[in-house]
Amino acid sequence: MRWHYQSPNESLTVSNGEVLWLYDPIAREASRYPVSESQLTGAALQFLMGDGRILDSFRATASSCRPGEDGGLEIDLAPREPASYERMKLRAHSERGDVLATTIVDLFGNETALRFSEMRFDPDLEAEVFEFEPPEGVQIIDLMMPR
Repeated sequence: MRWHYQSPNESLTVSNGEVLWLYDPIAREASRYPVSESQLTGAALQFLMGDGRILDSFRATASSCRPGEDGGLEIDLAPREPASYERMKLRAHSERGDVLATTIVDLFGNETALRFSEMRFDPDLEAEVFEFEPPEGVQIIDLMMPR
């Protein structure tokens, strides 16, 4: 996966399925995690990596049964296992099933909303897109376990 946020503060999250990099260009800092032991564990990691069964990981209830202007329906998701968040909201296109938006509600009630636009499915990407080489002068926090 590769997520490049441009605002409000630029950041980059890159994973090749084995290593997860979190890069903060403003702080000039990059953290390197093993995927199996990173902060993105359990259901969140499964879905970001394209795996996972929603009903195995969550109790799901419909928030709305009529598509909105974007054709989306909302589903509330409560994790079946203890998690670092309280619940998630998922907005998906009623016919195609494309995820249009997600909202994660943390254990303190804070909400983080992601809205997806200009989505492209199954583009022909080179493997290098999912690798990260920290720029020179960046402090690296390496949390990989020695083998």
